[in-house]
Amino acid sequence: MVYLENNLNVLMDYFESEVPVIKAIRPEGSYLVWLDCRALGMSVKELREWMIGRAKVGLNDGCLFGSGGEGFQRINIACPLPVLMNALERIKQAVKSR
Repeated sequence: MVYLENNLNVLMDYFESEVPVIKAIRPEGSYLVWLDCRALGMSVKELREWMIGRAKVGLNDGCLFGSGGEGFQRINIACPLPVLMNALERIKQAVKSR
């Protein structure tokens, strides 16, 4: 639990300071974090293809959880911190190259 809490804090701080266009939503009791990517202005298909093709990360599409999930992605933070940091850096670089 302590490790997951650290990963969550790292992710929250990272998006706030490094990728503010994507808003991370702090979960109340899960290791799955919603990322609000609507400010990127992409369709569901464009966002999915961009995350996989440009950022090289495979996240869960929010639309799979209902129409309110469009524009959101879900990331699993239950992983080693270096793996998480690699994914966050890939997302950051993909946003910078847009």
